[in-house]
Amino acid sequence: MPYWKTYYHLVTATAHREPLVNELREPIIYRAIEDCCRRYEMPLYAIGGIADHIRIVVSIPPSLSISKAVQYIKGNSSRVVNEALQDAGFGRQTEYGIETFAERHLDVVCRYVTNQKTHHANGTTNPRLERFEE
Repeated sequence: MPYWKTYYHLVTATAHREPLVNELREPIIYRAIEDCCRRYEMPLYAIGGIADHIRIVVSIPPSLSISKAVQYIKGNSSRVVNEALQDAGFGRQTEYGIETFAERHLDVVCRYVTNQKTHHANGTTNPRLERFEE
């Protein structure tokens, strides 16, 4: 297996930015993302979000393209939610935002992602990390 150190901050939004990530769907979505990352050997460092978007911090191995990794993560979690709840209403935008960052910022980005609800509720979002939402 090759050695790599790449860190990505991925943002995916719900279809039409609808508030679809609710109390019922969130744990299913997060568990599906965790399972998908484990299956494709993508180290997952953090998950967080609010009703209309989800963020993750992940490493993507060189054997996967970024677009393929995002396709697996988004597709698998949407499918699992819709099957688990027999609810075809959960969907995502086709677009996504992704950026790389240095290992020295891993703790900061992970804390930001896992505390999304608090940041959005308190108006303490980081403009640099929220750029995707402009």
